Amino acid sequence: MGTYTEPVERLRHISELEPKTDIESTDYAQEYGLSRADIPELIRMATDKDFLEEGSSDLDFAATVYALEALIQFKAEEAIEPLLILFKEYHDNDWAMPALARYYSAIGPKTMPVINSLLADSTLDVYARSFAALCFETIGLEHPEARLECIQTLVATLNTEQKEHDLNGFILGHLLHLKAVEALPDVERAYQEERVDLSIVGDWDTFQVEIGVKEPGEEQKRRKALFESGEPLTAESMIEKMVQIAQEQAIRSGTTERISPSTSNYIGSKPFKTQTQKNKAKQAKAARKKNRRKK
Repeated sequence: MGTYTEPVERLRHISELEPKTDIESTDYAQEYGLSRADIPELIRMATDKDFLEEGSSDLDFAATVYALEALIQFKAEEAIEPLLILFKEYHDNDWAMPALARYYSAIGPKTMPVINSLLADSTLDVYARSFAALCFETIGLEHPEARLECIQTLVATLNTEQKEHDLNGFILGHLLHLKAVEALPDVERAYQEERVDLSIVGDWDTFQVEIGVKEPGEEQKRRKALFESGEPLTAESMIEKMVQIAQEQAIRSGTTERISPSTSNYIGSKPFKTQTQKNKAKQAKAARKKNRRKK
């Protein structure tokens, strides 16, 4: 674990990440004296393996996320390739991955070829590919001129993916957020061929209701009253589902995860995270702090 030149080193001493930490509204240039000359150091911090591993301090872990946010604000195209390591090795980092999606959206459509190479790579973990899919949603929403191409890319994966039903479910969520009525024939075929995890966005009838081409039946009305707060679907709710599945696997395997805003409180009222998971996460964090006090 190395040190960083000033003013980038200051990012290591801001604060730990908590559910209500506001990481996006800070002006990192004004508050911490950063400039474009610091981009190489920011890239090095954002990809520092010592900071990203579970054994890192909470302050160092937070610094990687602050570095990502600074790169977003600078729209630092120099980071397009170096940051890909986060998809491949740290896709379960539920603070860094949403920031990564915002980064590629901030740079814009020119990042789509390299992101598509990740989405299409069947050797990658499904959650790494899911966050690559999220990038196409954020790019399509932020850059309307690229919306159709983003939809076509997502549909291409939906049409060819035979095994990863979770991934197809996430793709359907992104298509919903993009209001991709153009994709309805492809979506219907995916449902007919049973290549979709129904727990993510629901069945074919539900998809049609959510996208606005079908009136809700009694079952959809009950589901809406039971699980939704009346707010529209958001990218954050899809992130929540991705993280929830990854964390369930981590708990079963005996590992622990740091918890982001999206995993502590679901957008709306759908209880993706169980109380047992919350308690285990709190216990794990307390244990990490206790161990550091002993050092």
